[in-house]
Amino acid sequence: MDLLAQKGFECKTHAKECGNTRTAYMDRLLESKFVFSPQGMGMNNHRDWEALLAGAVPLVDYHAELEQMWETLPVVRVRDWANVTPAFLETEWVRLHLDANLEWTRIYLPFWLDRLLHAVDGAEPHKSVESKARISVR
Repeated sequence: MDLLAQKGFECKTHAKECGNTRTAYMDRLLESKFVFSPQGMGMNNHRDWEALLAGAVPLVDYHAELEQMWETLPVVRVRDWANVTPAFLETEWVRLHLDANLEWTRIYLPFWLDRLLHAVDGAEPHKSVESKARISVR
């Protein structure tokens, strides 16, 4: 984050910098085009999904293992944070808005629940979640 701050980006990383409330934090997300979301303890974190739900584009660390998850979502996968510049972000913004393959349904729980249930019992995708809720775990 220091590298991005040195380039003039506003990097507020703590709740106290966003108004100290969850509401203020969400308001900041709703006002943002991009959200810097480098990995934390794992390859993926809650900021990625919070940004997407707020309509912002998360910038995440590139991991080949996550390519399939991100492939049709408006996410910028960053291999080198030194390359993140205002011009780079503008190019990415235009690219994402021209991408006809984005699947916004992938940011919501029903999409992932359907995928999970399909993987668990081989059921056809898009069947009712209610009928799948009876699956027993052994």
